[in-house]
Amino acid sequence: MNAQTSAPFRQVKASAGSGKTFALTRRFLELLTGADADNGSFACVGSSERPFGYSWPEILAVTFTNKAAAEMKERVLQALKLRALSLPEGADDTADDSDGHMPPARAEALLQDILRHAQHLGIRTIDSLLNLLVSLFALDLGMRPDFETVFDEGPAMQKLLDRFLARCEEGSPEGDEAEALYAQAVRTLIEHENRDGFWLQDILRQRLLDMASLLRALPGDFTTDQKRLADLLTLSYAGMQQAAQALADVIEAEGLVAHGNFAKLLSRCAEARLFDGLPDSAYLAKDDLDECLLAKSRGRRSDAAQALFASFGAACAEYVHDQAVLAPAYALAPCAAIGARLLAELETLQREQGFLFGSELAGKVCALLDEGNGVPDAFCRLGDRLHHLLVDEFQDTSRDQWSATLPLASECLAKGGSLFCVGDVKQAIYGWRGGEARLFDEVAADAELNAMAGGVRRDSLPCNWRSAPEIVAFNNRVFGALDDPEIVREITGAHLSGAPFDIAETFQRDLRAAFAGAEQQVPPARPHTPPREPGLVQVRLLPPGKASDIETLSMDALVQTIRDQLLPRRPLGDIAVLVRTGKHADLVCERLVAEGLPIITENSLLLSRHPLVRQLTALLRVLDCPSDDTAFFELISGRELFLPESGLDLEAVHDWACAETKPGLLSRFRKDYPQVHARLIAPFMKRAALLRPYDLIQAALATFQVLKRHPEAELYVRRFLEVVHLAESKGLGSLARFLEFWDEAGAEEKVPLPEAADAIRILTVHKAKGLQFPVTIVPLHNWSAGRMAEYRPVEFHGHRVLTRLTKAMGRPYHQRNAALLLEQMNLLYVAWTRAEEELYVFVPGTGGRSNAGPVPAILKLLLNIPAEEAGATYGRPLASKTPLECAPGPVPASLSTPPAEIQPLAETPEFQAWLPRLRVFRHAVEDAAFDGRARGKVAHKAVELLRPPDAQNQDDSANAERAAALALEEFPELRALTDEDRQTLLREVADMLRWLLSQPEARPHLGHNEGELTILAEDNAFLRPDLLHFTPDGPVVLEFKTGQAKPEHARQLRAYLSLARQLPQALGKAPRGLLVYLDRRIVEPVALKSEVKP
Repeated sequence: MNAQTSAPFRQVKASAGSGKTFALTRRFLELLTGADADNGSFACVGSSERPFGYSWPEILAVTFTNKAAAEMKERVLQALKLRALSLPEGADDTADDSDGHMPPARAEALLQDILRHAQHLGIRTIDSLLNLLVSLFALDLGMRPDFETVFDEGPAMQKLLDRFLARCEEGSPEGDEAEALYAQAVRTLIEHENRDGFWLQDILRQRLLDMASLLRALPGDFTTDQKRLADLLTLSYAGMQQAAQALADVIEAEGLVAHGNFAKLLSRCAEARLFDGLPDSAYLAKDDLDECLLAKSRGRRSDAAQALFASFGAACAEYVHDQAVLAPAYALAPCAAIGARLLAELETLQREQGFLFGSELAGKVCALLDEGNGVPDAFCRLGDRLHHLLVDEFQDTSRDQWSATLPLASECLAKGGSLFCVGDVKQAIYGWRGGEARLFDEVAADAELNAMAGGVRRDSLPCNWRSAPEIVAFNNRVFGALDDPEIVREITGAHLSGAPFDIAETFQRDLRAAFAGAEQQVPPARPHTPPREPGLVQVRLLPPGKASDIETLSMDALVQTIRDQLLPRRPLGDIAVLVRTGKHADLVCERLVAEGLPIITENSLLLSRHPLVRQLTALLRVLDCPSDDTAFFELISGRELFLPESGLDLEAVHDWACAETKPGLLSRFRKDYPQVHARLIAPFMKRAALLRPYDLIQAALATFQVLKRHPEAELYVRRFLEVVHLAESKGLGSLARFLEFWDEAGAEEKVPLPEAADAIRILTVHKAKGLQFPVTIVPLHNWSAGRMAEYRPVEFHGHRVLTRLTKAMGRPYHQRNAALLLEQMNLLYVAWTRAEEELYVFVPGTGGRSNAGPVPAILKLLLNIPAEEAGATYGRPLASKTPLECAPGPVPASLSTPPAEIQPLAETPEFQAWLPRLRVFRHAVEDAAFDGRARGKVAHKAVELLRPPDAQNQDDSANAERAAALALEEFPELRALTDEDRQTLLREVADMLRWLLSQPEARPHLGHNEGELTILAEDNAFLRPDLLHFTPDGPVVLEFKTGQAKPEHARQLRAYLSLARQLPQALGKAPRGLLVYLDRRIVEPVALKSEVKP
């Protein structure tokens, strides 16, 4: 079968481990085999010139992740290489030659051509494809062609929120309006939602960010006027109270005696406040008033009383529904209004910083390709044509992504090319990100695509090449049962009770369709290869209990399984522990670390989490700001860095640090530990101005013998050095600029996952998708449903409101639960099909007060293990894979062997002794930049060096020139500037000082400071005003700036004023502030808002 004879439109269903990547690679190679031998043309050529042929750049495979794209590229190139060398392609090679015959010479030519034009090899992620298309039309969209695609929207939303909060303190009419809206949000949180505690600010901030992100996906206006929302609820509220009162009156008038709880319900209705809602009472579901009366009154009620009871029930139902919609809408309204304001400024921020959110790509491409001739134009701009399209992981594709890709697919089929779609709806676990599994079958049934292709060919991959036979058989039994109508009806009745009939029916149909034909075959044994080991599945049933009890029992079972069953015969690197959430990952991590078991997690790979990196960063912070006591304490108390080399004891360091409460730990340490200071701290302090962060870290590694003491940390240390080097290459070569970069972006830096690390891997199920492990353990099945679609837009009496999804809202609530339950089953399938040789699962019991969620109850039904059994075991474990000398024996309490003790160095190594002077000039040349930042640094220092303009210093010009010259000498790296640039910088700074000395508001305070004063705020943050002068009329704070004015400047100065007012030297007098823009020649008075007179 070759590219020209195979079906143009194919859908391939590929269950877990069935060789999906292999099939995609084979299809790609098949298309390469059929490509024209002349690959010289990479430009857009009209189809009339080559009606039947295509070149290899016209083949495009779209994958879901970077890892999948990289793996497919590697496989394609490896296959071409082996064919060019006439070598067999290994165990995955098949005898059917399904990808066509490719002579070695042809394979070699293709390989060389692809390597020469690697940018044209069409294997990329869907996001990168959309990003590429958008970049072609960037100018048409009013965007920079070099825009950056951002997938983490958090930092941008944080910046917008910070701007809004800064505006709240401006004192302008717009700022007052913003402040009033923020105060309304705070008041609503406290009074309407009854929130309290110390973390209200964090709760509100997170809600504001959630609102901004949510509103991006919900274009259009919402009603956010709280008075209007209250008015909308008043109608049904008044109707409910009137109906309750009328019913109470008729009961009394007819001499009827209501049941005590029903009487309380009527009383609650009468006393309820507007947004209180009603209790969940069984009496609201009664059909007859007699059911709410005592026995002696039954049969005596009148028809009028029954009619009033029916009216009361209808009025309560209407109020309960309306309150469920409008009470959350009322609570969210101020935050939604603020979120809308943030989004109104998003486009401006995107233009300023040149970025686009990844979630916007598909929509923009759809809009572009819907315009006339959009597809051909896109191809021409790409410089390639497209003839064949392959789409991987189709079940996780969103509707927007497919809408953006559909014109490309149609173009391929229209010109005689092909469309090849691979997916598995059982593995659809990205619904929260927009993935829609139904698309997989909808696209295969698309009439237009079928008409162009002459129909669709539907295939499936029957064998599981990943898992051992017992694991395949076990998963066949469990997940095959989800195609049983009786079992599916039982699941629906238990976990979607109360759902409308059509929603329940749709769920049953979707669940059965997803797992229909879930059974997989075990591949036949290959000739001349030993039979495969049967593998092992072990199911352990745990007692029911509360969430905390279940987690404790699961962790105990996990540790016992690893220590007793796995460690004696398997390396730790074979084991993967899969969990549902990051919280569960932290729980597993904490327990295994406490047991002394080495682990690898997403967080453990973060540089900022590693103690050595934290302590090295603390050293840089101390060198940048010696008064930073927090950083200094982290440095000297570091078990990994400072303590071993200093010989100090951690407890002694703690006692010493706590002996005094005054700031200034570095000065105290120099006085109390002079020898340690002289050996380990002073050398760094002396050279901090001459060396870049990279050199300082290298010196620290040598001084503290880091790699000798901690060889296991070399991966983290090398990666940290790489990050520092890359930062310096981007111009962030000073301590201050690097630390600023690290604070903003360092938390996301990771070390690459070590392939051969002998440690247990802990991953979420989402991260494990597409991976496989010799041993898989799934210890926790008490999965929560998550927060998917917690907020929903609702049309209410002509108003569009944003509200929280609750059971009282009916259909939307049940639709959400059905989608979540289906995704839970898919997550379970993905988790249990990662195992190659051994699978261990721990399932908590149900019943009693157990709150383990739906999965354990469903597993009880699917596993069908007798209640009296503790679990079940299928198959047998693999024989020992460890060397005989390491095999069975007692497992030590800790698997980490302490290294031999390393003595402290007698002398501190000389920093860069091999290049003492040249290094200084290299640093200066690379770091020196005659820009606004350099001018600002020198200007700040020069202001600090001004002498008081009094009788002894009457020559302002000389005073300014002297201060500017001294300031310039404070920055050795600026010596690398040319003489002309140095003179220009000196002249500009001196001009700034002359102007400053001429300003009557600022002049009396200049020279009356001893450098930047450090003030410790209540939250232990260090604040450093540029100049603080205590005068008889009260304290005066001057803050000097260069560059453009920003709202946060005034906000920062007000923070200084607030602290200055609390200092004893203020004598209770109001502080004054001056915001001085040196290069713009502007002095702006700034006062605390409480001091501003109307």
